[in-house]
Amino acid sequence: MAGRRKIWTANWAYKEGLIIGVGLFITGISLEYFTMGRGVKSLMEFPFNIYFLVGLLILTLLLWFTARKIAITQWLGSVPAAVSSISLFLIMGLIMGLNMQTDQVQSGFLHFIGFTHISTSWPYMFSVLFLLLSLGITCLKNIFPLNKSKLGFTVSHLGLFVVLISANFGGSQLVRLEMELQENRITTYATNKSDNQVYNLPFAVKLNDFILDEYNPKLTIVNNISGEMIHGNGKNIITIDSSIKFKILKYKIEILNYIESAVKAGDKYYFNNEPGACPAAHVNVTFEDGHQIQAWLSCGSYNRQFESLKLDSQNSLVMLFPEPKLFVSEIQLFNKKGDITNAKLEVNKPFDYDQFKIYQLSYDSNLGKWSDTSVIELIYDPWLPYVYIGIFLMIIGAIYMLFTGAVKKK
Repeated sequence: MAGRRKIWTANWAYKEGLIIGVGLFITGISLEYFTMGRGVKSLMEFPFNIYFLVGLLILTLLLWFTARKIAITQWLGSVPAAVSSISLFLIMGLIMGLNMQTDQVQSGFLHFIGFTHISTSWPYMFSVLFLLLSLGITCLKNIFPLNKSKLGFTVSHLGLFVVLISANFGGSQLVRLEMELQENRITTYATNKSDNQVYNLPFAVKLNDFILDEYNPKLTIVNNISGEMIHGNGKNIITIDSSIKFKILKYKIEILNYIESAVKAGDKYYFNNEPGACPAAHVNVTFEDGHQIQAWLSCGSYNRQFESLKLDSQNSLVMLFPEPKLFVSEIQLFNKKGDITNAKLEVNKPFDYDQFKIYQLSYDSNLGKWSDTSVIELIYDPWLPYVYIGIFLMIIGAIYMLFTGAVKKK
């Protein structure tokens, strides 16, 4: 047909993008298959990730400053290239979502073509490089010369460029470690649970005290035969208070006395704060026919027996274990210089120390509030600040575009 543009001539468009995207996808799958699904994980570990990154940046700059007039460079900074690269990247994400992802070596076709480890596979790496080249050329295209009207667009794209680089080239340096601390003991090593490798840390940690605050326990009815709770849409689970009356099913229950920390002596419970002391409640139960019974209930602990009240042949009244409200580790950190840093670790409140983020993770749940063990998580992610910088640039660019757009409209 006359006037129809031939493929691979000037002004590349979506046809070339489709061919390039499919070609990169097939090439990546082929590399995965011929390497038996080894992927690029070993190639992206430090310092090779730095070499890849430097090479990508040099290639991007060379394309722009020495070959900006050739067809492929002009196309990489165009909308068709952006759509093509984003589409390939999204397809990788879709494949990741549809297949179970694991770091373990498996046998099977899906593993051999990289579908079980997309984030470390050749097809994914090609899609990332394609997207980064398109983003890089687009940024350079708008920076030289800098156009004030496109400043927000440029800053946003530059931020996305930084985020993608940091997330993909820095992911291999992310390390998650777990450290088990014992009260009044100094620990210098932690374990990577993904491969059970032990790391000696550049600092030491001492657990001075572990503090666990609990909610009041709850009362509920259980079936004597199956042992299952009779939920009743949540209305049959009542939080204990010092003196309350309530009704569960056909039973009227009154809390006569509640002791947060108690031990049993004879047929009664008394306040005591020794290790293993547990919550106890003295209850009065009134049945439909009017007769009443009184008894002590306790959820027990690691060294105390629990006590329940058998109401009839079908049901029993039991106390559930109290749920943790807050648990805190009071620790000291020692560096090689001998400096001491005190810190309090709470859930979702990390503490920054020596390039690590330290989180409160868990404790010995069998001992509960009497636990002298605390498990903390240490995360080393040197690229995380650059991710934050990229996100900040994206936000600034978006705000600038909104502001300038509102001004123009006005």
